[in-house]
Amino acid sequence: MLVVDDETQILMLVKHALERTGFSVVTVNDPLRVVETATKEMPRIILSDLMMPRMDGYGVLKGLRENPLTAAIPVAFLSAAPPQDNLPRAFAHGVVGYFEKPFHPARLGGQLKDLLADIGQRQNHLHGSLRRTSLEFVLALMERERRSGLLEVKGSEGHGRVTFVGGKVSEASYGSMRGDGALTQLKALSDGDFKLSGVDGIQADIVELVEEDISIDTADGVDDGVLTLADDAIISADRGTVLIVDDEPDILKLMDKALHMNGYNVAIAANGKDGLARAALVRPDIVICDIMMPEMDGWQLYHRLRADFRINEARFIFLSAYPDLEQKLREVGVAADGYVAKGTMLGQLIQRIEGLLKPRRDLDEALKGGLTGVFSSRVEAIGIKHALRTLHNARFSGTLKVENIWHKITAEIAYGQPGGVEDHGMVEASGRLAFEELCAQTSGELLLSPEASGLKPNIDEKFEKLIADAERDLTEAEQRVVDTNLVSAEGIRLDTRVLDFYMQLVPQRLLPVLQAVRAGKTPREIVASVDLPPTEIEDVLRDLVRKKIMNFDLATQTA
Repeated sequence: MLVVDDETQILMLVKHALERTGFSVVTVNDPLRVVETATKEMPRIILSDLMMPRMDGYGVLKGLRENPLTAAIPVAFLSAAPPQDNLPRAFAHGVVGYFEKPFHPARLGGQLKDLLADIGQRQNHLHGSLRRTSLEFVLALMERERRSGLLEVKGSEGHGRVTFVGGKVSEASYGSMRGDGALTQLKALSDGDFKLSGVDGIQADIVELVEEDISIDTADGVDDGVLTLADDAIISADRGTVLIVDDEPDILKLMDKALHMNGYNVAIAANGKDGLARAALVRPDIVICDIMMPEMDGWQLYHRLRADFRINEARFIFLSAYPDLEQKLREVGVAADGYVAKGTMLGQLIQRIEGLLKPRRDLDEALKGGLTGVFSSRVEAIGIKHALRTLHNARFSGTLKVENIWHKITAEIAYGQPGGVEDHGMVEASGRLAFEELCAQTSGELLLSPEASGLKPNIDEKFEKLIADAERDLTEAEQRVVDTNLVSAEGIRLDTRVLDFYMQLVPQRLLPVLQAVRAGKTPREIVASVDLPPTEIEDVLRDLVRKKIMNFDLATQTA
């Protein structure tokens, strides 16, 4: 085992604790030397501090992943940083475990043994047919994931073996052939079976973006790499827009073709930064996003999309090589619309997309020929702004209602144009303010009726300007909430009636924060007196601001 920490005292304490439980331990106090030492020692696992002056734990992780010889070594963090601040990002980047300082010396060794056992149980042996999946595609995936492993091939004319180290081919054989000649022959095979397995105890949980209904057809007259679908594949026109964000061109090409052939409009981006720009341009229905990418990773892109009300209704699917990512993120309260391991078959991914888009298609179907009864759905399933645009395009006339625990919003719509909007929820509003609240909703019951509501007109602006202004104002307001240092806020103003109701809904552990707010304490005083991490306290305060329960003077803030 390799232990990394810039504090010598911590290193010695960890080394002593782990050696007492049977580990052989090598220590490094300079994070810049980790890759060099790991290459020499090839440890089963690396336990690294997160916050170090010369390079933090993520820098260590990046250096290890960029070196083919160390890319497959599992990394765990040992840190004093609050886990709720770092767990989502750590797990999203492939960290296999997170241990808090101060740690219990007698328990750390056992915890690490349990972790290594769990990693061992996740080792798998992938099987496939050369009739459905070309070896060239498997080789490309191994290189992309920088995995070490053994590929065994049983062809119609003989057996072959390919050994990988960090994604690179180190040995290849086919019958009596060796080296590049053997590799060329193996790539040409179109019949037989293959199996991938781990080598030297290194995890071989490589992704298999291969679908039983999709293959790479290299038959005569068909270009290499062209995807073909099974005969019963359903293809229909314009089934929605999907944005794929991944830094690997082969994955983008594969998914682009598969989705196009299933009738989707497809946009692609090579990193999170480009993905954000493309999302603003095409307003996708679905975003399928890799986790680890340059410039802006998938986790950062997710948060940026959710904070932009022009595009925050896109359904978001994380695409990750880590099969237990979903469970780990859910354990720390993180949720997207889908988590798909890269081992998932493409057909299953398309089924997931279809399931997410079905409520929108149900709305389209209900409006065809005119709505004759009440249509019921969920805001989170359709997206309220998507619903409003759909009603506008269909020139719908009738009543739209959205109800949740905070809001009871009614909108009178005539030929797709909102005329009167009222909110009779916890905070009452009408006209443009009520319409903006309507556009801000992300959950609740959505009801449509062809019957008029009887509301008096209180909006006279055209729909496109109305919704564009609402999206802009909501995005700017959310950005202020995110950017403002609420812990240093002063001049706090409260809606105590709504706060009292809010206090009945939150988890018990957050009540001390709200009780302190109710008692008139400043955020700084709350941080000093409540036994919760400052970041968690600030999250509670931000939610109060979003719900307009708390306000403050921006002039007193420090950005």
